Amino acid sequence: MKKLFLLAISLSSCLILTAQPKYFEKSLAWEEIHNGRVIFEKADGNFFVACDVYSLDNNSWHQYNLNLDKFGNIVDNIHLDLPNGYGVAVIDGITTEYGYATVGYIVNQPSTSQAYFLRLTPDGAIIDTFWVGQLPAALSYTLSRTPDGGYMLGGSVRQYSGNNFTTYPYLIRLNEQGEVVWDSDYTLPSIYCNSCINTFADIITNESDSSYYAIMMLNAYGDETSDAMWCHIDSAGNIIDQRLIGSLGGQ
Repeated sequence: MKKLFLLAISLSSCLILTAQPKYFEKSLAWEEIHNGRVIFEKADGNFFVACDVYSLDNNSWHQYNLNLDKFGNIVDNIHLDLPNGYGVAVIDGITTEYGYATVGYIVNQPSTSQAYFLRLTPDGAIIDTFWVGQLPAALSYTLSRTPDGGYMLGGSVRQYSGNNFTTYPYLIRLNEQGEVVWDSDYTLPSIYCNSCINTFADIITNESDSSYYAIMMLNAYGDETSDAMWCHIDSAGNIIDQRLIGSLGGQ
């Protein structure tokens, strides 16, 4: 009888475990509009989320970092104090030996923006802030680590000629201390650039030779046509090879 009782307890425990849901869905809201940009799972099964939210109280965007438990409940949310009067967007992030690093931009008006790079603790508090990129309008969309412990930011920069402007793909190379080593914008052939908006959307490091592989997103004719371009870039920021993925080049 004792053996039968232990078997029943074990079977009951298994049924309870298998009945637990494997997935959950949570609605996380404390302001008017929320964008969860990047999420990381921690070693303990909890989560870290970098996001930006829109507040009706002051009609602007702000960056928040969230710590969630393993069921998606908010443990705490950390508002990051970036310049007042600016709209703030966080776009990408990576895990690091000190916690996290994120990139994004602040916007004061459509013609003025500034890219930023943040180093964060494991809980999401700011260690330090770096303002980088050409003015008046630089944006950072993607972040990767370099073999020497530095960082590569990819995005775009807007350049003006009178009342007209063109948005060029743009890279910013930082050293381990967050200092700019070099930055470079890329002028594309005119077939890809007629009142265009062009930007780096993703970049990864080839550690064997310290070069980079990147994807440019091309919006060559306003909203009518968009394509992607694969690029191979050397350690100094020069394009070694580029290949169009889309209709404009017939590939």
